[in-house]
Amino acid sequence: MTRGELDAVKNYYDSIANEYDQSRFANSYGQYIHEQERTVLAKHADKIDRQNCLDLACGTGRFLDLASAGADISEEMLRIARAKHPDKELIQASATQLSFQDRSFSSVISFHLLMHLEKTEIALVLKEVHRVTKPGGFFIFDIPSSSRRKLLRHKREGWHGSTAMNKNEVQSMCADQWEIQAVEGICLLPIHRINSRSRQKWIEFDTFLSATFLKSWCSYNIYVLKKL
Repeated sequence: MTRGELDAVKNYYDSIANEYDQSRFANSYGQYIHEQERTVLAKHADKIDRQNCLDLACGTGRFLDLASAGADISEEMLRIARAKHPDKELIQASATQLSFQDRSFSSVISFHLLMHLEKTEIALVLKEVHRVTKPGGFFIFDIPSSSRRKLLRHKREGWHGSTAMNKNEVQSMCADQWEIQAVEGICLLPIHRINSRSRQKWIEFDTFLSATFLKSWCSYNIYVLKKL
């Protein structure tokens, strides 16, 4: 991502910060995704040290209750997060250049970030998170499933949510830095095509299916990595 593209991302999130919570997660689709993500995080709660966890790309603070610190490229998003979580250490930073010292955190979580980056940049994020994570610490993140997108013949458009990967691709990026501990699925059903008033009825069934061998075909996968 060039400097100009990075500025475009920052400006985009600055511009929607005031309406972000309402437009993205106050509706039935956003609530559906949020609930499934929370279910996965609860499943791996033993790997998240709330007293020493970084929420990378924390946005307006959707998951800051699980973290002790947060970082985001958008100052406007951080402004809202600070109002919600005045007790958290929040900094403006790129995910590839964090100001935290080596081995600062026992765990790092990051949602709805890597999908916006080129794969070369994702590799840099993995390296930077590895730097700030303590030995044996965990990195939990989400990314769209390339298997699902190939099945649906999804065409890449722009930077917003354009990058998808499968387990083999993530594994190849981990090299000798990370070990994949678990892969979870989010949203196997085409929930965006289901009537908004009926979505909540499907979430338990969808969550069950997303935890089976079908997880590779979910819209998103959540990866749990352990630092080597």
